[in-house]
Amino acid sequence: MEHHSKKEAADLKTTTPQVLVGLSERSLFDLFLSIHSFPAESEIIIVPPVNIPGMVDVIRYHQLVMVSVDLPARKTKTIANSDEAKNEHSNSDETSKSTNAVWSIDTTAVRKAMSKKTVAIFVVHPFGAVLGKDSMAELRTMANENKLDIWEDCAQCYSGSGYTGSNFANASFFSFGPIKTATALGGGLAVLRSPCNNDDTSATSHEQELERVSTLASTMRRIQETKYKQQPNDAYLWRVVKCIALHMISQSRYLCAAAKVIIERLGLDYNDFVVSSLRGFSSSTQDNNQVLRLRYRPCPAMISLLLRRLRDCKSTERNFLEQTKRCSSFLKLLRNAKSVEQQITIPEGDNNLAMYG
Repeated sequence: MEHHSKKEAADLKTTTPQVLVGLSERSLFDLFLSIHSFPAESEIIIVPPVNIPGMVDVIRYHQLVMVSVDLPARKTKTIANSDEAKNEHSNSDETSKSTNAVWSIDTTAVRKAMSKKTVAIFVVHPFGAVLGKDSMAELRTMANENKLDIWEDCAQCYSGSGYTGSNFANASFFSFGPIKTATALGGGLAVLRSPCNNDDTSATSHEQELERVSTLASTMRRIQETKYKQQPNDAYLWRVVKCIALHMISQSRYLCAAAKVIIERLGLDYNDFVVSSLRGFSSSTQDNNQVLRLRYRPCPAMISLLLRRLRDCKSTERNFLEQTKRCSSFLKLLRNAKSVEQQITIPEGDNNLAMYG
């Protein structure tokens, strides 16, 4: 009876992680790496190797080496849109096949990529497609065998009360930038936890891990309060005004056309201008001071809006469902469009992932 009560208490503590608020996901990731202070040339396995340049800047700034592990490839069925393909299918027992990526972790490739310099496995969940529990559990076993951390890039995953990070990960990083489902026009969250283990660990080791996580979170908060200046209110106000203007322009095809003409007459690239305007920070791998611009505390206005987004999770869930329906409708149009000559491949691994924001 005493054994069960201790286990239940440990499980409860595991599900109550430490949460930190930062200026952005990148700001928190930079602070996280700064505290760990890994030796130069230490390796981080990134799976799958899909991320924004800004996160790459942070990793390179800390003199860490990225080891990429791609999605596993497998023969998979495809859906053909043309009448000719349908006729061919009627005369054959199988649909045409091609090599298509599987939305899962290639654990075999991850194991091969490990070396004595490896310090962590960085799991990226691009487009809100989250790898399932089975894959993360297997990855956790591998990490335990080699004494590695597991980190998650959950920048696009927040969708209200849905995914809040895997219990098998040591740290999960969330973003609330301008193009996210639940946007605060900036801000990020870092969720630090004592990960679930597949083996039965002693209560002592579990308590030690909980203490380590608590110390790490306290150190990150102390550095934010003592070393980081607060983001100027004017800077956040400018971001709010800029995003409002971009939103208004995007609602009218005429305003979009006028903006495109003006931008191109100024000698600027329209696509680059729009993308850079939506980013919280400019990104340049040749600028060594780029990471230093991340080292600020969020202003009270940003924290207030972020808190409102977190409390209004029901609204975020509705927006997410609407976006999912639009994506499904668009996919149906593509499948039925005769003008689409290429075949549409269906990724495997649907039973191993969940779609979020």
